[in-house]
Amino acid sequence: MKKIKKSEFITTDWSGGTTSEIYISPADASVSKRNFDYRISSATCDLDKSVFTDYSGFTRYITPLDGDMKMMNSEDEINLKPYEVYEFKGSDSVTGYSKVRDYNLIIKSELDGDMYSLKVNGIREVENNSKEMIIFNFNSKLMANGSAFEEFSAILIQSEEKVELSGSGDILICEIN
Repeated sequence: MKKIKKSEFITTDWSGGTTSEIYISPADASVSKRNFDYRISSATCDLDKSVFTDYSGFTRYITPLDGDMKMMNSEDEINLKPYEVYEFKGSDSVTGYSKVRDYNLIIKSELDGDMYSLKVNGIREVENNSKEMIIFNFNSKLMANGSAFEEFSAILIQSEEKVELSGSGDILICEIN
C-alpha cells in the first residue's frame, strides 16, 4: 500500500479553474504529450460553460465530488449526482455546465479500466483483483489499515493486495488492468 498525499499532487491552472494530478502512469509521462497509459486527477471548474479537452484514443470516466454536474455529450444530456460515474470516449464532444470539483480517470482505449464509488460504514476490506487500484478519499473520515486516510488523498495498491478501511463515507476506486 502506498499513500499518495495531497502535498504530492501536481496542481496547475487551466482556463476554468485548477487541476490536481493525483497519479499518472508511467510516472515520467506527461498529460500534455499524451504519452501516458492512464491519469487520475481532480479539477475545479469556475465557469458556467466549459468544453472538455479532446483525448482521442482514450476512455474517460468522470464524477462530481461536491455538487451536481450537468453535461452535454453531443445531443445527450447527462446529469450526475456526486459519486455517480459517467464513462465516455475521449474524442466525444462534451460540454460541462456546472461549477463543481470533479474526479477523472483518463485511460488509453486499448487498456481495461473502471471507476466506481463505494460506501464505507464501519469496516470494509477492499481487495485489488486488477493490476493496479487507486482508492481516493475526497472528504470522508476514514482509516486505512489502522492509520489515518487523509481527506483529499489516495492509496495505491497492487494486484492481490488488500486494504482494510474503517470509518464512514464514500470512496472512489479506479481499477487498471
